[in-house]
Amino acid sequence: MRTDLLFDLKTKKVERTTLYPKGVYKPGVYYSVDRYSPGRAYSKENHTIYYSFPNADSIYAKDVNSGKVKAFYAKDENLQPFIEMQSYEEISDMMKNSQATYISQQGAYYSIFAVDEKDMVVRSAYLGIPNYDPQIHNERGYAINKALMFFRQSDHQHLGTIYLKNIDERFVFFDEDHFYVYSFDHQDNEDQMVLDQYDYPEF
Repeated sequence: MRTDLLFDLKTKKVERTTLYPKGVYKPGVYYSVDRYSPGRAYSKENHTIYYSFPNADSIYAKDVNSGKVKAFYAKDENLQPFIEMQSYEEISDMMKNSQATYISQQGAYYSIFAVDEKDMVVRSAYLGIPNYDPQIHNERGYAINKALMFFRQSDHQHLGTIYLKNIDERFVFFDEDHFYVYSFDHQDNEDQMVLDQYDYPEF
């Protein structure tokens, strides 16, 4: 169990908040270490922290003034489902022989961004690779499909989703006119990070 500590620098108040909403994690499903921590984003304008849990169909929005948490539906229908295992033997075998296959087949949600200038929350998702084959991965690799899901902050309406290949969802940046995405396909020099520039979609 992990927690967040929220520090109010004006009042010196410290609040411990449990990260995992009830029912987010399912019995019978193994979660790798990198999937335990949710993505977080803070909207300074709305005084809200947004949490994106790796396998949750909703985004959780916490008002830091009132402490109230609201969830809104934020599922991508193209996300591959988590694979349930019924016994310790299955988990043990997966850990020894096929952990990469198990993790690669399943989708997961990762980073989340609050873009106050556009009244948007953007959630990233790894969609998973059905029928993942480690031999194909070793020989030629896969074009890894990622999604960026756009929601309005004010009413949580889903505005739309765009799909990109071979991006690193940890490195997405936003300004008033564009957003910028790290693409593995466009890195030619270890001393430089190349970002692809995109216009905001018209939803």
